Amino acid sequence: MVLVATRPDGMHGTDKTAAALSPSETPGPAMREAARRYVRDGEPLAAFLADIEVAHRVLDLPPPTTEIVKEASIAWADEFIGKLDGTACEDPLTGMSGPENARAYLTALARTDEQCPGRPASHAVVVVTLAESEGTAPTSSDLEAAFDRSLQLATVAETLRAVFERCDVVSALGPRRVLAVVGNDPLLRNRADELDWLLRRRLPVSSAPEVRVEQVPEDERQTNAFLEDLTP
Repeated sequence: MVLVATRPDGMHGTDKTAAALSPSETPGPAMREAARRYVRDGEPLAAFLADIEVAHRVLDLPPPTTEIVKEASIAWADEFIGKLDGTACEDPLTGMSGPENARAYLTALARTDEQCPGRPASHAVVVVTLAESEGTAPTSSDLEAAFDRSLQLATVAETLRAVFERCDVVSALGPRRVLAVVGNDPLLRNRADELDWLLRRRLPVSSAPEVRVEQVPEDERQTNAFLEDLTP
């Protein structure tokens, strides 16, 4: 059975709620549609789950099961990420978004994981850092050097997307560092090694890229601290 709650004025929520259970509907699509409405209206995941719980009480139903909470959380996160992808503001030269996009994406993932404790991590973070040029004095070709570095970052972004089957976010964290949120699978470490191998052949020797694999931060506070450490 699928919970669908709407307001008489067309808005979802618990105020003036008219809730209905539709046993004939397929759970997945109905839950995703409800999640889409919440994300569209800027409602957080906590509000979505709270309204589901309240509607169950109003209809004198048992509390939502862990499976319903899990399904609702995943549906909300998928819709939020889809919305985020549409507003990523990617740089036309490098194809990467900025730190704030990475922050919003990682925070959304952390909130979803909080609602589904014990579930294997669905994502991981890959950080690529290019070596800093040493002993380079300012010259009239500084603009050319900056352009070359942007092209190197673009190469990193392109290679990341080629190596990882699921590469949801690629963000530039300053002029030398790139962060990517990728799918977590048994081949993650192998893919990271392949990325390192490819970058060392596609980039100048002086760039000497360093590739690290990190876990997705557990909450918003850890996300902020994590990005602060990575951003110059």
